[in-house]
Amino acid sequence: MLTLYYRVLPLLLSPLLLIQALKVKASTLRLPEPKGVRHHQAAASQSDKPLSVLIIGDSAAAGVGASHQQQALSGAIATRLNQHFNLEWRLHARSGLATKGAFRWLAKLPEQHFDVVVISLGVNDIFSPISQRGWLRLQQQFLQQIQSRLQPQLVILTAVPPLEHFSALPQPLRYCMGLRAKLFNQGLMQQVKRNANVMLLAIPNEDGQLSLAQDGFHPSEASYQIWAEAIASACKKHFNVAEINQYQKTA
Repeated sequence: MLTLYYRVLPLLLSPLLLIQALKVKASTLRLPEPKGVRHHQAAASQSDKPLSVLIIGDSAAAGVGASHQQQALSGAIATRLNQHFNLEWRLHARSGLATKGAFRWLAKLPEQHFDVVVISLGVNDIFSPISQRGWLRLQQQFLQQIQSRLQPQLVILTAVPPLEHFSALPQPLRYCMGLRAKLFNQGLMQQVKRNANVMLLAIPNEDGQLSLAQDGFHPSEASYQIWAEAIASACKKHFNVAEINQYQKTA
């Protein structure tokens, strides 16, 4: 039903949606990617367990909406994981990156190992002409490429955010893009079930509302902290960090 509804509604509204999309692109406040380090290795005080993390993605992964990388996704993840691991992390992200661009970029990198790969992609795909089927096919190819080239123990896919709450988008564009995001996420959820060591993570929000930056499009610093906490919790659970710390205390 959702698939049929999505296909019919945008077709009926396509002239208006196109006009609105062009106006949004021309008028939305353009925030820069925050300054700060994008690669760091630091010794942990509580554990000598090594952990390497790669963050791949779009402007949200790059931290747009935050004042500095320390307050953005990568810095918030590092702050939390560095308490439990001897952490090395690297950020490869840029504004406007879609799945196809990430696939091409990863193919140029030398093969190397990361324990955890965090992916933030999808919003730019939603605003492109790509179909759900085509996007899911590309996502699967990207996951296979990550598995073969990076050999991670855990891949964390971030679900497409609820675009129906993005205040930068006027109605009915906001509603239709939110509907499209839900459709893509439904397919992604089924796809993740068929891939070992891959999990789908929705950015936690309060009462269905996502705290946004001043542009009404990107996460706020508060949302980055919540997002990072969910990622760090998934990593600690996957690597049984609580058991490691308990062993160290009793040794």
